[in-house]
Amino acid sequence: MLARMDTDGDGRIAKEEWLGQPHVFRNFDLNKDGVLTRDEIDIFLDRRRKNSPSGQNKSSQIIDWIDVHVHPAAGAKNADYSGVVQDIAKTINETAMVGAVLMPTPQNAARWRLEDFLNEAKNYSGRLAFLGGGGTLNPMIHEEARDGVVSSELAQRFRRRAEEILALGAVGFGEIAGLHLSFSFDHPFESVPADHPLLLLLADIAAEHDVVIDFHNELIVKDIKTPEWLSSPANPPSLIKNIDGLERLLDHNIKAKIIWAHAGSDNVGHWTVDVSRRLLTAHPNLYMSLRMGAGQGDATAKMNHPIGAGGILRPEWRQLLIDFPDRFVLGGDQFFTAPFSSGAASRYSGYAEKIRRRTDHFLTLLPPQVARKIGYENAIALYKLNR
Repeated sequence: MLARMDTDGDGRIAKEEWLGQPHVFRNFDLNKDGVLTRDEIDIFLDRRRKNSPSGQNKSSQIIDWIDVHVHPAAGAKNADYSGVVQDIAKTINETAMVGAVLMPTPQNAARWRLEDFLNEAKNYSGRLAFLGGGGTLNPMIHEEARDGVVSSELAQRFRRRAEEILALGAVGFGEIAGLHLSFSFDHPFESVPADHPLLLLLADIAAEHDVVIDFHNELIVKDIKTPEWLSSPANPPSLIKNIDGLERLLDHNIKAKIIWAHAGSDNVGHWTVDVSRRLLTAHPNLYMSLRMGAGQGDATAKMNHPIGAGGILRPEWRQLLIDFPDRFVLGGDQFFTAPFSSGAASRYSGYAEKIRRRTDHFLTLLPPQVARKIGYENAIALYKLNR
């Protein structure tokens, strides 16, 4: 590699000398200084060898991948839907991320609706798909029926809106929230049981149409005091066990495909590999989308991330992914915002490039066949992206 690309003979490969794809250069460039050294190349390839099943590097090819959890945010004023979609398409053209499923955040309808981006997305058929309901169905659950009381009128209106979303071309529903923790004053807390009547109704609708539900639900396996680092005033002093409600949702209609976001980014410390293994074994309609951003929580929560110190894939995670290769997709939780945007979405958009780099790296740590399934093939099948 050095002999072929080091045209100035300084023993390094600069970006200008690189002959491959830009995202491949970024994966080799471990210290992100814009040049590749022999040591960086050796370290990167050695990591691949150590993490391959036979201890040998079977392929140095970077895996193309699809992000099934992307949030476009056009801004509240002078909304620039075209610019945001173009930015996402540009990223797809220039990186290993070759497709994206866009969805509203699970807050109120003022954020955006599916219709806002439809015209722009038509220019990128085959690369962009949509989920809907985060800005409309989710508020019905959390604002109109927070107490779990659902009138026949609300149920009919909920179903009607869900059917409209699918008629517009959505490939499912999302982002829908059960328990959503707050990380700042402008980032809301939301909480309803996972077996809320409208969530059960949504499962039935999804099953009828064979589409997915992207479900955000921080896992609480026992009642606990809210961790100190989650000091946002919106969060309650205690968090109540919710795993039983999640399992009731999964059992309610086994034909409903639930994509549980964000595996690997456990903010409380309860979503362990052992819990994931048990739930995946017990519920064949459960899938998990992996978020490769760094964990936001304390040391306990970060221990549940697939990537450990030194960028190595944790053995227990490696075995889980090998044992359930058809049950995981990549959901980066990337935010793309219009220029001059502010607020939580704007802040989170600053993490998108890091999420992509970590996702590229994560895929190199898997056996190639498993990486291909988790990065690409499962998304195609679950979201029907080849239709």
